[in-house]
Amino acid sequence: MEITKGLLYINDKDAAQEWGVFLTEKKEGEWTNYEALLKPSTTKELTVVDNPDADGEELPEEIELHLQARDVELYFCLWAESAQAYFVNYGRFFTMLRTGKDGWLEVRLPEIDRTFRLRYLGATETEQLTPIGEGGVCSRMRLKFREPKPLY
Repeated sequence: MEITKGLLYINDKDAAQEWGVFLTEKKEGEWTNYEALLKPSTTKELTVVDNPDADGEELPEEIELHLQARDVELYFCLWAESAQAYFVNYGRFFTMLRTGKDGWLEVRLPEIDRTFRLRYLGATETEQLTPIGEGGVCSRMRLKFREPKPLY
């Protein structure tokens, strides 16, 4: 699908050209993928002194906050012109997700000029959108990734 080319790169490969995959949404008009990627991570707990003989808690004069690792779930669509091409792309895509580049996935989105360093955790949802064996084959899946050092 020409319209999806150049929108998503994984380890410097155009995902639409290489595996027939692109980011999609569950419903038209939603932005769940970008919302998941751009949601700020929570901060790690600070070490505090909670003295029972004093009010409140003691904190350092200067507080340096650090981000927790986070999980990100993204919707992908996998499309191919035939069942045979679909299953070839399916196998290649999931092999790449498991192995990455030294295990890492550099997910780059030119539209928002951001690259996320992730590792694959698994699929949380899959949905076959077209019948297999009747022309083009399309499925949607929700995949879970871990971002150990969040951008935000």
